[in-house]
Amino acid sequence: MSFSKLPIELTQRIISFTIPDSFENAAATCKLFYVASRFLVDEYKKARRFQHFRYSRHYNEHDYFCEAASCKNPQHWDKATAVSGIKITNVIGLLQAIAREPGLAWYIQSLDLKEPDGHLWQSENGPSSTQPTQEVHNLHRLYRAAMPSDAETGSEDVALWMKHMTPFLAEVFILNLVPNVVEIALSKSWGRADIFNTTNLELLDAMVSRANDPAVSDAPLARLEVVKPYVGHGWNAHGCLTPLASFLALNSVREFYMGGVQAFSDNDTEIPFTPRHTVYGQFLTKIELNGSAVGPRALSALLSRTPQLETLHLGLESKPDNFGDQYNIGHLLAIICSHIGGSLKGLAIHTNALEADTYTLTNMHGFTRLQTLELDINSLCGPEFSAPELLPSGRFDEYYPEFTAGARQVLPRLVDLLPPSLKAFMVDFSTVFQCCPTMDTEIVFYRLHELLAGFCDERSTKLPRLSDVIFDPPSDLERYADKNKDPEFANSIHKILKEVENCGVRWEHGAFNCFHTFNDRFDVKDMGEEY
Repeated sequence: MSFSKLPIELTQRIISFTIPDSFENAAATCKLFYVASRFLVDEYKKARRFQHFRYSRHYNEHDYFCEAASCKNPQHWDKATAVSGIKITNVIGLLQAIAREPGLAWYIQSLDLKEPDGHLWQSENGPSSTQPTQEVHNLHRLYRAAMPSDAETGSEDVALWMKHMTPFLAEVFILNLVPNVVEIALSKSWGRADIFNTTNLELLDAMVSRANDPAVSDAPLARLEVVKPYVGHGWNAHGCLTPLASFLALNSVREFYMGGVQAFSDNDTEIPFTPRHTVYGQFLTKIELNGSAVGPRALSALLSRTPQLETLHLGLESKPDNFGDQYNIGHLLAIICSHIGGSLKGLAIHTNALEADTYTLTNMHGFTRLQTLELDINSLCGPEFSAPELLPSGRFDEYYPEFTAGARQVLPRLVDLLPPSLKAFMVDFSTVFQCCPTMDTEIVFYRLHELLAGFCDERSTKLPRLSDVIFDPPSDLERYADKNKDPEFANSIHKILKEVENCGVRWEHGAFNCFHTFNDRFDVKDMGEEY
């Protein structure tokens, strides 16, 4: 039957299935579809607003003399809000929009929950008094129907339910409404220490169990592939990994990015890592932790559950209470190798700790499939790491390596250290005067010839696939290489630079792109003084 013979209502119904991705193409197909689609424009705008959802942003930095709560000028808002006319500034506003039209949740494919307004129950979303509006009652009913665990469906008393609705619980509520979401970016509420409790963890367990259950049709989060961060890094950014790791257990998740994480498996910290699942998602191939403090036991617990992991980026830094002041990189590399050495293709470890004392792993041939490797120079100039240090007896053994008397840094030859499978290798230098951890009178920069010994002659046979070697130069290199200040010292610096280049190594700023670009890639900021 020809479309022209169908009732207009049926034609509109057919066109509605093209919303949002193919609606414009369908409307341009013919005059009949164009006429029929005009009645669906509002629905299309609404779908586009929710398809890649972000909170509405009021651009008051442009000297607009108005308050966001009352501003109705579309030019003062982000493009998605201006085009759709739908203003949603926090998680309760989003939930109430879905409570009014449950079908909106099905449109959401990416969900960015970063930087919501601090107060959940704003005047536009419902009162903060003990007399909830009808919309809040509707929201309460939706909550009780959506949550996966009967024990967590909320109190019968709506006012009491409102009182206990935290930003974290509100976001968990949202996550239990979105069956088609593929990417999510969480808010800072997931970094609060007070969410680490049995009730919340059991709620997340139920959410994961339902999403992984093949018998549940269109389960929320069943299609989630990418989890994105809420912060870059910072001394006060120390969110607990345990609740965040719930997403790793989703069968559909492929990539996990997080900043400002603290994870320890000892009893001396209030932010331990206690895995809730014996194995993580079967499709998980990439984990990137930036600006985090991760202990060796916690790292071992994490990686033992990800045997198929292909990419690991680990940006380490210091946190409160002296956690992460020092890292034993040789130990961490040995742990990584023991768990995922046979699957890993990309590995980057960067330390921004207070101290650089570390042991060095002198043989990485256990990484049989590794193609790209990025390390700090300090991880290559400590005493040789050996098996006795693999299982330290206590917390301080983990983070404060004690070097034996007379221990000397090794600076292993790259041709002996690197695995034959490697294609690209990058090393980062912090300062020209970076010293060896066991002897503060020896400057690493002057010993680079040891690292590159035999490199020109043996590279083609021992490292046949290695095509790119980059040294990220010290930030103060140009200052000390200025011959107008100290000609003799500058000449020695230039000689070293030339010797390195003659070995086929490139000097290039910003080689550690995964860490330098983290904030820009995920549109996050570093944590300020107030958490």
